Amino acid sequence: MPLHPCPLPKSKVPITKLTRQQFVREWVAALRSGKFAQTTGRLHKTPDPSGVYGHPTRRTYCCLGVACEVARAHGSRLAARDLGRDGVVPRDWLKKFLGSTDPELRYSKAAAGRVRASVLNDRKKLSFRQIASAIERTFLTPTPAPTPKPRAKARKKGAAQ
Repeated sequence: MPLHPCPLPKSKVPITKLTRQQFVREWVAALRSGKFAQTTGRLHKTPDPSGVYGHPTRRTYCCLGVACEVARAHGSRLAARDLGRDGVVPRDWLKKFLGSTDPELRYSKAAAGRVRASVLNDRKKLSFRQIASAIERTFLTPTPAPTPKPRAKARKKGAAQ
């Protein structure tokens, strides 16, 4: 069965020439674009006229499914294959760009740890806009260098003790 048309415009830059930063910026923009309805549990769901298993008229996506569509817009057949298989998390191409098939994201400035993107989407039910912010914090915001500890002043020889 052929895969549905990609909702994003076809890019002239092939996936092999895309940098991590370019991919992440496009993923964030796609999540914020309003072109994608959100779902849980799968990369994408086809329209369900009954409305029981998904939106009655629109395709729906999890945040990683949107990443697949960004890669498809750049001609990735691997992303298309992953998106076409039910419940399969993207593999090699996503690992290349993000270092993981389900990247751990800093979802708040105060959060000490990181949470997987699928957990933010499926369990915590964050919106695409919130997930986009977590992606930016994780991949596009430079981490501050640790502040050096102040040096203790050296005592002069012969000083009174």
